[in-house]
Amino acid sequence: MDEKIELAWLGGIIDGEGSIGVFLHAQVKDGVRFTTWRPNIQITNTHPRIIDRCCTILTRQNVEFSAHVRSRVNDHWKQTTDIAMMGLRRCERAIPVLRPYVYAKARNLELLDQLVQSRLRRMRGKRQPRLGGGSILPPFSAEELALVAAIQEANRLGPVDQAEEIV
Repeated sequence: MDEKIELAWLGGIIDGEGSIGVFLHAQVKDGVRFTTWRPNIQITNTHPRIIDRCCTILTRQNVEFSAHVRSRVNDHWKQTTDIAMMGLRRCERAIPVLRPYVYAKARNLELLDQLVQSRLRRMRGKRQPRLGGGSILPPFSAEELALVAAIQEANRLGPVDQAEEIV
């Protein structure tokens, strides 16, 4: 199948079955607990052929992702799988691939891209050394926190601007 058609199909899946956002991630390093916002593009579906096709398209585009099969909570429910492009580097790679093909959630993707690019710019050469090796990212700026809030608001409201445009 033509690459553009496959990517358009994937964009439709993300618009209908996906989410583009940030989540609060807590972790402990060297005994110190801290939280940070992590960018995430995710597709959740129950149909194995849809999941397989999404994974195939992302792999062909060299977009790194993880696939997680959720445990069934109830025997009457279908098996659910999540495909996640989580973190700055994965989202940085995925966004330009997906941007031309995501319509209903285009604003969410644009806001996420602004956040990812800002974090990556601020990270370069500005990591703080950490006890036991490694480093700590610089804290979120006021502008980055405003982007986090805008992404959350866009997810809460849905595609209001496009709904008005279509009517």
